[in-house]
Amino acid sequence: MKQKKIILGCLITVVLTGLFAYGYNQRRNRSKGNVAQEHSSNVETKETSVESEEKPDDNPYIAADDVPAEEEHPTITYNNFTWDAGYEGAFENTRRHMRELTEDNYDIYGWMLWDTGMVKEEIMKTNDNEKYLDHAANGGTTDKGQPFFDKAADLKNDQVITVYSYSTGDVARLGYVADILGIQENYEHNKTFLVEYDDFADWFQVDCVFDLSQVPEFEINKRNFKNKEDFKNWYTAAKEASTIDSGLKANDQNHFMVMSLQTSKDKKFILLAKRLKRYYYKDFEKTPQ
Repeated sequence: MKQKKIILGCLITVVLTGLFAYGYNQRRNRSKGNVAQEHSSNVETKETSVESEEKPDDNPYIAADDVPAEEEHPTITYNNFTWDAGYEGAFENTRRHMRELTEDNYDIYGWMLWDTGMVKEEIMKTNDNEKYLDHAANGGTTDKGQPFFDKAADLKNDQVITVYSYSTGDVARLGYVADILGIQENYEHNKTFLVEYDDFADWFQVDCVFDLSQVPEFEINKRNFKNKEDFKNWYTAAKEASTIDSGLKANDQNHFMVMSLQTSKDKKFILLAKRLKRYYYKDFEKTPQ
């Protein structure tokens, strides 16, 4: 009887030992599985995180998002004279000049002055764009291709303002500008210009010059950008087609002027200028004594 009890005790011990070992191995395997799953999850999270990080734009023409849309104090020159636009009353003559122009002709919405004085030109705006295709607003050197704004343009708010200088003949008032500025050496001496309006003046620098036939899909009357990608595609197309290197970069916060110049019946050149600064006349009014 005693021997049977000993044998039964041994069997129970063996069974319990086996059950314990089995349970231990199961827990160990589950623990390994959890660690492996957690490790796999961490790797996947890291990979997803890396993929989701926005890659820096390596486009050489696009400025970083934190670059201001305008320069604080751009250098303004006229006839090789550097002009400080910051002193009180600097724009008093500009405002007076625009008032005189608009009194004589209600279609005048702007006046263009280039840094070397090579261009001094009215820019018209009317509901009838055809009106200025084949005649001028004044007695200029030619009666063809008077510059005019797109009739739909919001001159104060649009990011891209379009100026046309077209002709039904073989000349245009601003046609020679494209011929001159399309050459790098000439560009260095004639790159900036001022456009006066009723309440403000914009200072521009020419950024690109190109034959429209090289980029026929380029949108001349862009007005505004849908998003960053839309801007990047539009601006890059102009930069890659340009015959000059302006050294400028831009982002979707910048403002531009597009000049569409028909230099002959079959030839259109595009000048794309970046706005460096907008000056509101009211900010430069003389302080009453």
